[in-house]
Amino acid sequence: MTTIEAVTGGMRVSWVKPDSNSDEITAYRVEALLPSGLWSEICDGSKALVVTNQGCIIPMSTFWDGATYKKSYGDIVQFRVTAFNVNGWGKSSLPNTSGARVLTVPRTMNRPLRDTRTSDQ
Repeated sequence: MTTIEAVTGGMRVSWVKPDSNSDEITAYRVEALLPSGLWSEICDGSKALVVTNQGCIIPMSTFWDGATYKKSYGDIVQFRVTAFNVNGWGKSSLPNTSGARVLTVPRTMNRPLRDTRTSDQ
């Protein structure tokens, strides 16, 4: 599931803990689909906070600043998640086909122009 995180404005990727066959999940691989059609790891799924919360927040700038994940306003970013435990890596989840969309950075508006029709009041 993807949502826009209220505090940072980043894209929050979250998932339901998969069946671990009674062994503790110790890491996740969180990948995003690149424009090339290849998958690329986008979040450090070995961090305890990511494992515990079953989610991570990716800064929105990741999608519109660099050439790697270059997306346009309104695009959906596809993610997939894979769990890891003592048995190794499990099967990857199906990629999301809906969810949060890429937003752009709010820009400061230009200063108003003064002319004969403007005043300070």
